[in-house]
Amino acid sequence: AALLLICMLAPAGSAVTLSIQNLTLASSGMNGSAALILDSAPDGIAGYKVNVSMATPGVAHTVVVDFPTAFSGMKSNSPLPAEEVKITAVDLSRSVQAGATNVTLCTLTVTGDTSGSTLMQPVIGELTDDSGDPVDASVMPGMLVVGSSTPTPVPSPTPTPTLTPSPSPTGTPDPTPTP
Repeated sequence: AALLLICMLAPAGSAVTLSIQNLTLASSGMNGSAALILDSAPDGIAGYKVNVSMATPGVAHTVVVDFPTAFSGMKSNSPLPAEEVKITAVDLSRSVQAGATNVTLCTLTVTGDTSGSTLMQPVIGELTDDSGDPVDASVMPGMLVVGSSTPTPVPSPTPTPTLTPSPSPTGTPDPTPTP
């Protein structure tokens, strides 16, 4: 009974998720944007270090990292263009308060290199709340598609029915009545 009471008093684990939006680019050479989003910040966000990499080399690369106002004071990213980018930012003004939802940490501008698909995979190096405590968050990659990642079905010609000549009836002699 004491164990049950302890389990009931223990706080439930927070289900915080860091994800990258899915992105489709019509063809190689095209640019598009995908936001890195924290779905909730129960105790605010003080700062973060996140690496984002393309799981399949050669499909696309990041060309720009844009930070929202909340993270405009102290921010950095590794040299671009690159297939992997290291992103760091601090919320010096405490703009991301406790209870915030759908917090955009940054937006990546990506250029397609060749037709195909890849996961844009975030890896958390550090994510802290306003008290400096680590935030336990799961990550969800974003799917990036450049061009058509699946073969476009090519219509097959509809067979035209061909008439097969049927044998012409052969004449059979008329039976002659016998007397």
